[in-house]
Amino acid sequence: MQNEKFIRVRYLRCLEKFATNVIKALKRDDFDAQKFSAMIEKNEELLSRCQKTTLYDSYPRALQAFVEQCMAHKGASSAKNELLRLANALEKFKKAREYKRNKNDKNFDD
Repeated sequence: MQNEKFIRVRYLRCLEKFATNVIKALKRDDFDAQKFSAMIEKNEELLSRCQKTTLYDSYPRALQAFVEQCMAHKGASSAKNELLRLANALEKFKKAREYKRNKNDKNFDD
């Protein structure tokens, strides 16, 4: 049980690192397709060191799908807009999970 948790956490960290590197590269003003594909290959090698595991939560599954899309589009220079759209949707999904507004919650101090 502890080993499975360790493997899952390590895999999630690898996915997060991959996604943040890709998002930073996509949002740069001086985007270069060759450097981007080289960075994808380097991160893909680092990700291959981590053991793949089953993910149960919705955000990690979305993160995994984003990483797989990035690996699929690593050679295409025209995929920047699509990957940027997916990255923005992923960030929006993550922030929506973290932020909860207590609109009708009444806190009275007695």
